Amino acid sequence: MPPPPRPPPAAPPVPAGDDVHELLRETFLALKRRQRVVLRSQELSHTEWIALHLCSQGPARGQEIAEMGDLTPAGATDVVDRLEGRGLVRRARDPDDRRAMRVELTDDGRRLHAETRRRVVALWGEMTGSLGPGEYRALSEGLRALLRAERAHPEPA
Repeated sequence: MPPPPRPPPAAPPVPAGDDVHELLRETFLALKRRQRVVLRSQELSHTEWIALHLCSQGPARGQEIAEMGDLTPAGATDVVDRLEGRGLVRRARDPDDRRAMRVELTDDGRRLHAETRRRVVALWGEMTGSLGPGEYRALSEGLRALLRAERAHPEPA
């Protein structure tokens, strides 16, 4: 008599929302801690890095820098003042609104951004280097799905 058929393997348990939230929070904090080492070596604060990175995508208004860095307008001005003092950014009149200023990278700012970004990306590679191809693909697909879900829902007021 043949042995009875084996039941299919059980699917892994789906983590509760709180578990996923906690995993994302811990991952974010770990990345931020590692990134802080790179930023310190470049004499950059986290908010200065955010401003540099935003300006690397094109001239930015102070309000955009404030929003991305979770800063007050005065805090964003302080960040821009420090970066401008180091010759990494410059203020320029906004061609669309003469009352407004845009912040743009200087050549030194572009060089520092490129080098810092290269080092931050290398840190990510160190963290994810031990993942197998399937794990890395699952991570990438999961993060993309999370971003799609976030973009499909309006931000809470």
